[in-house]
Amino acid sequence: MTVAAEYKDDLDPDDFEVECVSKTNSSYVRLMNVYKVDNKERLLVTMFGGAFMGKYNIVVRHKTLGLLKNTAGDFDVSSSITGISRSEGSTNGGTLLTITGTNFGKVYTDNPIQISYNGGQGSTDCFHTKTTPTEIKCRLPTDIDKPAGTIGTVVVFNKLASEAECAIPSCKYTLKDPEATIESAITVYDSYLKAHKLILKGKSFGTDKENVELFIDGKKQEVISVGDVLVAFKIVDVNDYKLSNFVVYFPEGVPKGVDVLEKAGLKLTPQFQGMTEELFEGSRG
Repeated sequence: MTVAAEYKDDLDPDDFEVECVSKTNSSYVRLMNVYKVDNKERLLVTMFGGAFMGKYNIVVRHKTLGLLKNTAGDFDVSSSITGISRSEGSTNGGTLLTITGTNFGKVYTDNPIQISYNGGQGSTDCFHTKTTPTEIKCRLPTDIDKPAGTIGTVVVFNKLASEAECAIPSCKYTLKDPEATIESAITVYDSYLKAHKLILKGKSFGTDKENVELFIDGKKQEVISVGDVLVAFKIVDVNDYKLSNFVVYFPEGVPKGVDVLEKAGLKLTPQFQGMTEELFEGSRG
């Protein structure tokens, strides 16, 4: 917080006491510790230990001057959910959710996210892939053990409070049997790309290239094309002859038929690319 220029003395953290007073319940008061000052910028730097959601008045007292006038306005420790990209996803998990809102944190630990089915018990964590103050992307795990039709609630926990308010008509999330189905998988060598391709055939893949991903042994592969019945990936940064650790995501999450990939594995047939001649000292007379 900034101290007005009219206060000419050097700032000393021991001279100030700062309180947050609830605007709806004046008996609810939280102290803010002034632990540092910046005399050049005329700043008081405080630490806040958290409070219930809501708006608060900031009350600043000086040990000799008494109560100081606050012209900075309210301190809002609430957060809200203003949008959720999907209201349903695969029972196999793996669904990527984009949650928009207000007053989120800057690091993933500020806002844990869960699909809550019955309070905290049995909830499903959603793991952050991106975090900003207004948008969080998180992916559900692939070990959800709940049947189709199970309905939960998307809950965003606030570092400073309890839960973000649901500011949209519904924050419900329903598990459903995935429509995307893998029926076959083959690998071929593409001489133009000079790389192997993995081709998945099936149904209901959709055409959303941005939300189709394949990981092999934890390494993200390159999406070449996405069609409703065929998806092609360029295999990159994979050297093993046969691998079986696959994870594939479609917009609704992990599809049906993943066992087709697991059974087939990934066979990369070595391809002759040409040869170069290297002359070593003493190799010719």
